[in-house]
Amino acid sequence: MILKPSLVYAEFLEHFLAVIQDESTRNAASMLGGCLRSTPVSNITKNLLCKDSSYLPLSAVIASGCVTNGMIISNIQAKKLQLFFDDTRVQGALIRLGVDCARYTHIQQIILVTCYQEASNRVLTGDFQLFAENAATISNSSDQARILDIVATLHIKALAGLITKLQFTSEFKLTEDAILAI
Repeated sequence: MILKPSLVYAEFLEHFLAVIQDESTRNAASMLGGCLRSTPVSNITKNLLCKDSSYLPLSAVIASGCVTNGMIISNIQAKKLQLFFDDTRVQGALIRLGVDCARYTHIQQIILVTCYQEASNRVLTGDFQLFAENAATISNSSDQARILDIVATLHIKALAGLITKLQFTSEFKLTEDAILAI
């Protein structure tokens, strides 16, 4: 079996960079990632919602005026939207990565978590899928352990040396230095 973990991690970083730098892809990831939740939604964002209105794109939250200096604010608009930020889930994921949550605003935290989730999904459903799906049937125990380790810790190992270098612009995109680091 030929498996180069460094190539899998490089593929993850390629996907991560593509997702985090493209607003529509980032919004789709945040909507599907479940970090933001909403019940009845105001007319401000009705055209930006998914079909069942159970998840809310990050751009809809920003467009609604519920974001000031990168933080979701509690005001009349937020009450109309009835936004719920899954703080425990997001911060738990970031702590697992070794991130100091205080370094990032809530919006930036959501972006980081949903983008690394989407990048992981893309790796695990791409060329690596055959390895990931069949890890339990591999007879060589060291190969099996290596694949299971990659599946379980893909985002942690790929982002380990980079996470402290990830900084955002005011438009919630990575800074040029962060892009170069990746």
